Amino acid sequence: MDSPDAPVLLPGETGQDDPAPCPQRLDSVAALASGMAHDLNSAFTPLLMVTEMLRPHVRDAAGLALLGLLDDSVQRGAAVVRQVMAFSRGLQGQRTRVHVGHIAQVLERRLQDLHGDAIGFTLLVQDDLWAVRADPALLHELLGLLCTRALDAQPAGGHLTVTIRNVTSEAPVEGQTGAMPAGDHVVVALRDSGLPVTSADLARVAAGDTTGADGPWLARVLGIVGSHDGVLRVEGEDTGKRTIRIVFPIAEPRDLATWHDPEPDADLEGHGELVLVVDDEHAVRLAIAHTLERHGYRTLQAADGGRAVTLYGEHRDDIALVVADLAMPDLGGWPTIAALRKLNPDVRLVASTGDAAGGHRATGSHVDVPHVIKKPYTVEALLRSVRQALDAPSHTG
Repeated sequence: MDSPDAPVLLPGETGQDDPAPCPQRLDSVAALASGMAHDLNSAFTPLLMVTEMLRPHVRDAAGLALLGLLDDSVQRGAAVVRQVMAFSRGLQGQRTRVHVGHIAQVLERRLQDLHGDAIGFTLLVQDDLWAVRADPALLHELLGLLCTRALDAQPAGGHLTVTIRNVTSEAPVEGQTGAMPAGDHVVVALRDSGLPVTSADLARVAAGDTTGADGPWLARVLGIVGSHDGVLRVEGEDTGKRTIRIVFPIAEPRDLATWHDPEPDADLEGHGELVLVVDDEHAVRLAIAHTLERHGYRTLQAADGGRAVTLYGEHRDDIALVVADLAMPDLGGWPTIAALRKLNPDVRLVASTGDAAGGHRATGSHVDVPHVIKKPYTVEALLRSVRQALDAPSHTG
């Protein structure tokens, strides 16, 4: 009889120290991470939206600062979830247009929270910085690794300067990790006498030797840079002021790549349209409905897919849009959407997902939904998605 303490083996596992992890166990870990990401992002969503709704009602500086702290904490929590998903799926996470300076500014606030005035840290970001195409969670991790190691290693009175700027290279850009074609790039430079990285360290880790205290985190740094088609090099080792320079390709041709913070639309408000909100999480459902009602919409609410289909059948001539979560028990999101499409092929939909790997479109069960919003989302992101879905051409047209 097997010992009650014996490990549970999946098919294909021998119980020995196999050199490669069992694929079934890795799949199970990825599925567990995905489920945790959905639950955490669903918890973050009402926090983020309610924080925004409270801000106009708070007048004193201390109250606004507390709301800002809550907002930043939720955003950082969501970034951690994205990092967990990136680890579970490998380095090829979601890619989107990213302003590297915005990520660095969030990191700067975190370092100040951790170290206060004890750190010497300066961040310089070019005003008209070009966008890069990247996974923001991985870029946050990359900058966090380098800045934290540099600050820990710097001598008393040392100072770390991070400069992020546009650079146009007429020749290929060489680095210890490879080369990048000539062209337009965004360069992140970290300069400090305490930087614990040498070109010899990089060459050793790039060759596959990850031994030593610095081996694992340097391998992670090189992996993130390489997965974004970037290069990394160390300069100024003989001057006592070492500089780590990371070069990324820009997202698109220069005339399209300059980052502009999105301007709020002139009119994201509703005009009395009736929206059916479907989510099994009570807090999320309530936050969405309350937000829409405050901005000119009317709402109906359903806690599951079956109730949503029933309500839509009763009010199909009045319901202008359905906002539906994709992960629900019983009749899940995809079967719910398929059932709604049977009732009305032209039903307008916004799919809501807590999966940190969700993209700009969602496809499942042979159903395509072009309007997808990822939890946790802001009030403006919700209003924008709803308005776009309402104003888009019909599904069958």
